[in-house]
Amino acid sequence: MVSTGSTTDIKSNGFSPFRGEIIIDLTNKKNLRGLYFITFYFLSLQTLLYICIPFITRKNRNIMSSWFQCKVKYDRNGEDGNFTSVNEVYLVDAMSFTEAEKRITEELKPFVSGEFNITDIKRKRIAELFENNEGDIWYLCKVMFITLDEEKGVEKRTASFMLSQGENLKEALDVLINGMKGTLAQYEIASITETPIMDVLKLQVD
Repeated sequence: MVSTGSTTDIKSNGFSPFRGEIIIDLTNKKNLRGLYFITFYFLSLQTLLYICIPFITRKNRNIMSSWFQCKVKYDRNGEDGNFTSVNEVYLVDAMSFTEAEKRITEELKPFVSGEFNITDIKRKRIAELFENNEGDIWYLCKVMFITLDEEKGVEKRTASFMLSQGENLKEALDVLINGMKGTLAQYEIASITETPIMDVLKLQVD
């Protein structure tokens, strides 16, 4: 309850022991300024969350992803009707080796004829993923972020590995540069190399 005038039963502002309510005397300029400050604070906080939450939600999936590179071997039915043994590499988004094995099996089993084996699973440090629907080759990009060591007065470079998708190296480079737009940190691209990754199996987040 907010009172617009002074109260007769309670002379001081604060908690009312009679009605269990907070009494605020708005005729007091000090209280009015305090109320304005609290209102402005909560409105500013709400605006900040409104701006930041979509950005955090959009980025959080890649930040929280734990990537596993899975090598599989299976028999594939060729165009001539004969079975051919093939080896392929996939990048799987999973929380553990067990989950990665389960996901790659579930994803590929419907398309496999004959024997199917997972020959290797290992963790891959991937900081960011830049997809391109027009490309089908994944390139591993080594990006060096540059910071200044104020104590020693020298530049410090920290490596970060990213994947960029393209039809060729130039297209993958363009996709990477475009994806890095808006990055406040200074960086340089140290290398881009083609990978044997056939596909990236990401978790679907609702």
